[in-house]
Amino acid sequence: MTLTSNYGLSNEQIVRYAPSVGAAHAHSSVSDRYMDIPTLDVINAMRDEGYAFTSVMHQLSRLPDGMLYTKHILRARKQEYLGDRRQVGDEVPEIEIVNSRGAYKAAYRIMAALYRLACSNGMTVRTERLGELKVLHRGNQVQEVIEASRQMAGHTDEVMALVEEMKTIELEPAERLLFADYAERARYGEVVDGSTVRRNPAALLIPQHIEDRGKHDLNTTLNVVQEGTMMGGVKERNGKRARAITSVDETTRINPLLWQVAEELRKIHTGH
Repeated sequence: MTLTSNYGLSNEQIVRYAPSVGAAHAHSSVSDRYMDIPTLDVINAMRDEGYAFTSVMHQLSRLPDGMLYTKHILRARKQEYLGDRRQVGDEVPEIEIVNSRGAYKAAYRIMAALYRLACSNGMTVRTERLGELKVLHRGNQVQEVIEASRQMAGHTDEVMALVEEMKTIELEPAERLLFADYAERARYGEVVDGSTVRRNPAALLIPQHIEDRGKHDLNTTLNVVQEGTMMGGVKERNGKRARAITSVDETTRINPLLWQVAEELRKIHTGH
């Protein structure tokens, strides 16, 4: 479940949508070593750094009080990147923060990310040099998350340069189909509910936006495949349409994998 605004979300909107962000305390099952700092404290500190929060996603829970402790993803970008002022199709750099207040792996995860205006795609960036930073729920977490975010922001020029390079790389039909097939395998595996998956990777290559039609470059292919994989709506071999991915765990698993495939194709074409 995701709430997004290209103009920024208020704290009230974020907490109303994802109560665990503003919960007063962590789940009772966490370790004694767990030092609880509400995600809302991190949000306020990052706002002081000039960031605005544009997206929040949270895990669903069937437990009576589960929504107060579920895992959540927040995306932030600098104020100058808010709104629709940039040319449609342009990517803007963001910071992605994952946290939970329950008995999960107790650490903030901070990653570099991109947001594409043309299709509202949120991509997580993962390269050999740029992975994710973790801040354990101990010590001065707020300042450590701020420092980690600064480190990620320091790679913005590098990430944007990779995007521009991907835009210049034209893929062969076989390469595009291979990319789409990998995305399907990443999402479904080989077997679902005891049955072998009947794949239809070509459907993931059908653009959903006029701006992407007729384009076969690596960056466009990445975004078209990512949108179809994450947002669903693509017709599968059984005639049904794929559902959108609403799980925080699946989002943070699949998104970086798709970027890594694009990065490997970029290396093959450029030699570096």
